[in-house]
Amino acid sequence: GAALRQAVVSLWTRQSLARIGPDGQVTEGTGAEKVVQEYVVVQRRMWKEKEEPWMVWGTVEESDWKQIVY
Repeated sequence: GAALRQAVVSLWTRQSLARIGPDGQVTEGTGAEKVVQEYVVVQRRMWKEKEEPWMVWGTVEESDWKQIVY
């Protein structure tokens, strides 16, 4: 048979993005670090009674019960 397992993992990370100019120097005003929360979905499939490895499915936005139930 076939089956699918999924889990949503909440990650808090520190991220930065800097632009590097032609001279190899960081462009002023870029590279600031910020704390970001992301929700990553991992899944594992079973096909013909053999489980496949866990893989990252993607990211999702936070939701609450009102969005799910109604």
